[in-house]
Amino acid sequence: MRVDRTTHVREAASRDGDQRHREIPSVPRPLDHVPLQPRPDLALLHQAIMATAGVLLRNTDVAATLDRGGDVDVLVSDLAEAKEALFHVLGPPRVVYRRSYVWSLHYDWGHIDLFPALDWRGAAYLDKHTVLGRAVRQPSLPCRVSDLDEAVCCWLTSVLWGGFFKERYRPLIERLAREDRAALAEVLQVAFGPRWGRLLASAAASGRPELAAEQAVRLRRAVRRRALRREPLTTIRGWVHFWWREASLRLRPPLPWLAVLGPDGSGKTSVIDALAVQWPADLGRVVRHHWRPHHLDQRRRVEGPVVDPHGLPPRGVAASVVKLGWIAADWWIGTAAVIANQRARKGLVVFDRHYLDLLVDPRRYRYGAPAWLAAALARVIPAPDLLIVLDAPVEVLHSRKKEVPAGEAERQRTRYRALAHSRPGGVVLDASRSTEDVAAQIVQLLLHDVARRSRR
Repeated sequence: MRVDRTTHVREAASRDGDQRHREIPSVPRPLDHVPLQPRPDLALLHQAIMATAGVLLRNTDVAATLDRGGDVDVLVSDLAEAKEALFHVLGPPRVVYRRSYVWSLHYDWGHIDLFPALDWRGAAYLDKHTVLGRAVRQPSLPCRVSDLDEAVCCWLTSVLWGGFFKERYRPLIERLAREDRAALAEVLQVAFGPRWGRLLASAAASGRPELAAEQAVRLRRAVRRRALRREPLTTIRGWVHFWWREASLRLRPPLPWLAVLGPDGSGKTSVIDALAVQWPADLGRVVRHHWRPHHLDQRRRVEGPVVDPHGLPPRGVAASVVKLGWIAADWWIGTAAVIANQRARKGLVVFDRHYLDLLVDPRRYRYGAPAWLAAALARVIPAPDLLIVLDAPVEVLHSRKKEVPAGEAERQRTRYRALAHSRPGGVVLDASRSTEDVAAQIVQLLLHDVARRSRR
């Protein structure tokens, strides 16, 4: 796909705020999707896992797990050393998601999760050193946790963190309860106390381990109380670390967010549809918004195409100023309350239009106040990491939509291009090409940004 030759993306050269320019790489061919690369040789994967000095937590058949699209879970003693070991054997991943309880390393062929502990928000329900100590050694293969620890981990992780029961682990849990109910009860009593330990072991032995999910809130309280009694300082430190990492993810998310702008007929909606299909599913879901977060007025959100963008007269100056303040508040509050959380939860946030659109086409938004006021406010509105402007000749735009006259479409083209050239992360793409080609180019730009963030 062709990218405007004068277009560049400004990226932070360092943390002190210096800027430099980088050229946008061209895509030699359209991409219908971003396929996963073939996974490395199984022996190399085993070597990488053994280099972490960790143990496989669950789904210990590495090849089968990756082939069905699952992730490899490894309990490690030291996160940083384990990550460096994987980098050394497998190379750097495409992206690293860092949470307090897991680091997820995403490669083209799948991802590996490194667990520093088995806890819920800092409260341990299985002692890491005990689990590592009774791990099963396998000749020429990575160590794996004991069947007992695997059953407890598979059972309780989803219950504590998500409040649900994973049905596929039922046979393992029930088998352990039948074969060694006393040992299972002992481990559960350490985590939750004698009463809950007996109840959970009884539920598993009677073929009803799913009942634990119904008591998720009480089990969280129980595991926190027990952890505070055993190791109060470690538990409090883990709780603080959990919330610190969650805040860090919201301040510095692993994925960029982008806005797609352009005149009517440039294909914004179609390109975003294609982007949602092409974006690698293992990197997160695509979350769409239109123009602003709409956090303050969700019930009034309007869906569907606009057939007459300039049909209504502009508001008066006073009404426009009030409306502008409302829009700014929606951006600030919505970004903090909604967008930041979506990005922290592996969401690729995509805006179809942005506040900056008002600077190009104020009539569409019935803006009747001074242009300088809207431009001044734009400086404090959250800006996307990547600003995509779709551009095409007026003839192409009018062949798709005729909502605005040709002269107005040409004026908007000029303003949109100038906007992209003046903004950090601005890119002009040729929208006369197919939507799949345009989406493929955006995917490559995003993956380039993701790789840069992972190197931080």
